[in-house]
Amino acid sequence: MIKGGKSAMAFNLDNVAGQANIWLEKTFSLEPNQSYNAQIIYDFASADPGAAPWQLITGAAPAQFGGSGDLVYQGGTASSGDGFQWQEKSYEIKVRANADGNVYIAIGIRGNSPGQRHYFLDNVRITFNRDTSS
Repeated sequence: MIKGGKSAMAFNLDNVAGQANIWLEKTFSLEPNQSYNAQIIYDFASADPGAAPWQLITGAAPAQFGGSGDLVYQGGTASSGDGFQWQEKSYEIKVRANADGNVYIAIGIRGNSPGQRHYFLDNVRITFNRDTSS
């Protein structure tokens, strides 16, 4: 499925147990031990009915995401119409870089019920602004 680039990232989640997670993670190198406001914006395509959406994973942390206990669930995957519909998602998250200056960003899907679903991700934009309020 094409959105803004040559192709989009496809998520295919076969949620047999009813609580599966799938996500992408990227490490960013910033100033060590500093607080930042991370702005995470992306285009997301879903064909989920509005009555039974799954959850979006969008998070920022000073350590790698190791499992569902570390993940941040924000918003749902509901489509705004029939078939796959593109929607822009935008989140601002406060995060502190670790002693090495690393911040980890995760974007993905959490299945809330058994079944198989497909999603697309494109045009990811991530910016960091030093938090001067602390």
